[in-house]
Amino acid sequence: MSDNSRRTMLFWMAAVFCLFLRPSLVTGSPIASADHLRGYRVQSADGVVLGSVAEIFFDLENGKIGYLSVSTEGERPVIVPWRAAHIRTGDQSIRLFIDPRRFQEAPFVQMTEMDHERGRALHRYFGVAPYWEDDTPSAPRPPRNLRIVK
Repeated sequence: MSDNSRRTMLFWMAAVFCLFLRPSLVTGSPIASADHLRGYRVQSADGVVLGSVAEIFFDLENGKIGYLSVSTEGERPVIVPWRAAHIRTGDQSIRLFIDPRRFQEAPFVQMTEMDHERGRALHRYFGVAPYWEDDTPSAPRPPRNLRIVK
């Protein structure tokens, strides 16, 4: 294969990658689906790989992202408050500013049992404020006396 053919093939492979696998690179949009982050490496601040993103959890009452689940080499996933996660799209990773040992010792929380008390303790453990205690606007709620006009 000639050098020119090889360059042409690499160009088209890169174009397909950008158009179909990483649309945010083409559009420049900061918006991506939660599925896009699945599989991102999760690293400590000094680059130690802690695991990978398994799931992202939304609070259905206020529309905010609450937590991410990190798959680890251990038996259980580690639930991390979303506010503790710093996304790095360039190398498809998420950084946590926590010591790797402290990460491994994070309290075990079942998402089916998550409430504000457990959530507050988890946020405190990771050193961030609970996402529901700020003034950031969320999805608007319809008024209680809303009538549907027919």
